Amino acid sequence: MTGSISFSPLSIDFSKIPSWLLRELRSDHAGECGAVYIYRGIISGSSCEDVRSLANRHLEVEREHFNSLTKILPDREQSHLLPLWRLAGFLTGYLPALFGPDAVYFTVRSVERFVEKHYRQQINRLSEFSDMSPTELHIKSLLEDCLRDEIDHGTDALNHLRHPPGSLLRFWGWIVGKGSGIAVACARLI
Repeated sequence: MTGSISFSPLSIDFSKIPSWLLRELRSDHAGECGAVYIYRGIISGSSCEDVRSLANRHLEVEREHFNSLTKILPDREQSHLLPLWRLAGFLTGYLPALFGPDAVYFTVRSVERFVEKHYRQQINRLSEFSDMSPTELHIKSLLEDCLRDEIDHGTDALNHLRHPPGSLLRFWGWIVGKGSGIAVACARLI
C-alpha cells in the first residue's frame, strides 16, 4: 500500500460512524477478502510465470488492504458471507487462469475497474462533508491509498494484455462486473 495507516479497533467509536459508511466498510472488507482469493485462484490455476508473478505482487497488496480493514472493522460488523466471498474470489481467479494469460489479465482489469468506481464513490461521498471527524479523515485516507493501489493493479493487468479481448472475454468481463456489484450489495447488508 502506498501510505500506511494504522488503526486499532479500540480507537474508533463506531457509534459515531454514519451507517452508510459502516455498510461501505463492510463491503470493502468483503471485497478485499475476495481479492485475496482471486489472486490465490490465479496462482493455483496458472503455470505461466508472468501471470504468477503479477498475481503474487498484487496478492501482497490485497492482503495489506484486507488486514488494514480487518483492524478497523469489528468482527460483529464484518460480512457474515466471508466464506462465500472466498469461494467466489477463488473461482474468479482460477477459472480464467485455465484459459491463459489474457483471460487472467482481462479479469483483473475488469475487477479493478469495478473496485475503482466503488472506492471513488465512497471517497467522493466522504469529501462532501466539511466537518469530517478524525476517524472519517483516516478512513478516507485509507480508501484513497487502496484506490491508488487498485488503479495500479488495473493498469498493470491492462499493460500485460497481448491481444484485444474477443466477445467471449468481454462477456466474461461483464459477468465479473455484475457479480461484483451483486456481491457489494449483499456484503453491505449481510
